[in-house]
Amino acid sequence: MSPTLPDGTVVWVDYRFRSPEPGDVVLLKGANSLIVHRIVHRTGTGASSMIYHRGDLEGGIGVTSDSAILGRVVAVMEPDRLPIPGLADLSPGFRQRFRLARFRCRAHAICHRTVSRLGLDRIGWICFLGRIVRQRLL
Repeated sequence: MSPTLPDGTVVWVDYRFRSPEPGDVVLLKGANSLIVHRIVHRTGTGASSMIYHRGDLEGGIGVTSDSAILGRVVAVMEPDRLPIPGLADLSPGFRQRFRLARFRCRAHAICHRTVSRLGLDRIGWICFLGRIVRQRLL
């Protein structure tokens, strides 16, 4: 989450929070560690939900399920006690990049849902094309 939250920042997490919205900063369960990222887009409900997330630096967008979200980050505890900056508090350039990332996530979610509903996700070359599209969009 740097530059918004430098590495080693101690944060306060609300673990009862279960409904993330785009722009919320959340604590995620990663493969080997805990990750603090901002929600870019959310689609679906229940077991079929997909959460798109990323840090505040330029970079790739991760996709996870609701179950990987442990809670919402509500404040910075150390080195200074500060509230977590919302999207409106960040630079106009960042907000523009966030909107573009959100558009790319929506496009990916629509493609993913359409291919799944048509049953095309079981065809090998369609899966291969899907991986290429995901690499380009996300």
